[in-house]
Amino acid sequence: MMQHSKCERWVDDAVLQCLSAAGPQSLRTLVLDHCDSITDQGLQALCNQHSQLRGLTALSIKSCGFRLGSGSSLAGLEHLARLEAPWATSFTSAGLAGVCPRLVHANFQGCDLLDDHVCQGMTEVHTLNLAFTSVGDRGLAVLAQGSPKLASLYLGIRNNNIYTTGHYSEAALLAFARSRPDISLHLISA
Repeated sequence: MMQHSKCERWVDDAVLQCLSAAGPQSLRTLVLDHCDSITDQGLQALCNQHSQLRGLTALSIKSCGFRLGSGSSLAGLEHLARLEAPWATSFTSAGLAGVCPRLVHANFQGCDLLDDHVCQGMTEVHTLNLAFTSVGDRGLAVLAQGSPKLASLYLGIRNNNIYTTGHYSEAALLAFARSRPDISLHLISA
């Protein structure tokens, strides 16, 4: 495991390009939390077909800012199963479509551009955090029917919250809970 969470000031796209070119092929977990100098170019270097780090199974990019692009470059990490990407506010549902089907754990808290479409094809997910996203009734229905391995779902609580808390109705939330009593539903506030 390589963790750069204490070095966020110097980790930028150039560092990711160096890791991509000469990093250890055996590396499976990379933590880049709070490295807000990373942009979509750095993620593309990390995930391209020539990267030495294509074997990553877990990536954490917590609070890396709004310059990470749509998330589409993550599809290049063919073995990625765990993604911690809270507050990656530029990620979109369409951008993540190539990686979501293989994720076992996904934390998208605060990714407010994510909508119902992010829930499609998440057949392997066990733990999913969609708090403070724009997922609504349709997304909950898709998860209830199309995510058989889902065990824990996190959503933003709707009262007195300054962040986007989803576009789901209480009726849809109740229907979800009734249809999938096997899922631990967690309502969280900021």
